[in-house]
Order: sequence, then structure tokens, then C-alpha cells
Amino acid sequence: MLLKLLSFNIRCTNDPNGHSIAERAPRVAAVLKNYAADIVGFQEYHFLRWCDAWAQVEDPAYGEIKIDRGDGEGLVLWWRKDKFTLLDKGHFWFADDPSVPSTDWDEKYHKPRICGWLLLQDKKTEKTFLYMNVHYGFGAEGQQKNAGLLQRYAKSIGDYPLIIAGDFNMLPGTPGYTAMAEKFTDVNAVTAKLPDITYHGYGEKESMLLDYCFVNEAVTPIGYEIVKTMFDGKYPSDHYPIELQVQL
Repeated sequence: MLLKLLSFNIRCTNDPNGHSIAERAPRVAAVLKNYAADIVGFQEYHFLRWCDAWAQVEDPAYGEIKIDRGDGEGLVLWWRKDKFTLLDKGHFWFADDPSVPSTDWDEKYHKPRICGWLLLQDKKTEKTFLYMNVHYGFGAEGQQKNAGLLQRYAKSIGDYPLIIAGDFNMLPGTPGYTAMAEKFTDVNAVTAKLPDITYHGYGEKESMLLDYCFVNEAVTPIGYEIVKTMFDGKYPSDHYPIELQVQL
């Protein structure tokens, strides 16, 4: 079974020079329509700032779950309702106690960091898989701990094919990346060429590769693309979304 996923940090604030949320929302919607992914994971959805503009982004073809991480910002998870049955869903914090909002492991900005997950079953093949959408913090120690928590939490849900995608806020070769690469396979690393960039800061800041997709041994990486679509010289976000193809 081939799955196409999109992971997209949509930026939680209004920015200058044509990059307010109201200006960026139709660009985000255009990217989503063009790629028509089976599953979409958004990071940096802000429950106040994105609320009005979200009507331009939403698509009735998808089921949707919004998760507030505890400070008004959070994640959104989409899945195609015609293809998948939602068996279970949930979320947890990257913290010593993952069941409660916490800033334990984000030493730099002291923001609560979160993972949202879906347990989905394909309606045709009846294959079941676990999808996790993550937004890491910046603390090196926390990034290393996150890998173990992701592995343990996934196993507590069940022995399923596992896909973990999102904004990891870490560079290739860092301790946090190495911790993930020891436990999972980086779809980019085996299907594309590192390094590349996903964070570009509207072309005004240092560009970095921060967004990834990791899978367990039950999932075969097929393809990885950084979506660099622009609209009259303007961006949908300060991150490029990543498009992923994997085989179950």
C-alpha cells in the first residue's frame, strides 16, 4: 500500500512583506490542493491567529483533529476519509510526564512541545498503521530524549507500521538526529541527498534542514520532496513543506 503524506509547518504568527496569515492562507491551500496527500500534518497552527483564515485551508475530504499544546499553539492532523478509518487518536508532551502540558525538555524557549498521533486502517487493504506528527523543541538534551519516548509510546499503542513526520528543529548529525536515526529510518536520507533546506525564514535568515520523516522497519521509504512552491515571489510559510511517499 502506497501512502503519500505532507508535513507542513505553517508558521503561527503574522509576518511582514506579504507574509501575514491572511495572505499566506490561500497559498497554503493551493499547495495542499496540488499535492492531494493521503495524510497531512501541520505544525504551528495557532488557535487564535489562524482561526479565521483556516476556512480557506480546510477540505471536507479530510477528517481533522486539532491539538492545543497548552499555550494556544498546536498541531493539526488530517486523513482522507474515503481511504482510512480512524481507529484511535491521541497526543502527548515531550516531557518527563508525557500526559500533562510541560516545558521540561525545551530549554531554549520553554515552550510545551507535543506529538499528536492517529491509528488508521486502510479501507481497501485493512492494513493498520500509526502516524505521528511532531514539533520538537530546541534543547539538545530534550531532542535526544524525544527519540526514546517516541519509540516507547508507539510500542505502547501496538506493533504497527510507524511513520513519524514533522518539524524536529535539529540538524543532521546532531545528537538528537543521531538518536532518531539509531531507532528509525530517515526517509530523506535514503531517498534523497542530504543536506537540503526546509526552513528558509522567507529568504531572510539562515536556511536549515529541520523537517523530517522517520519510519520503522515495517515501512519502506519510496520518495521525499521539499515543496518549494512560491506565489509571485511570496512564500506559504517560513518552512517549506515536505512531501513523502512510503510503502506499507
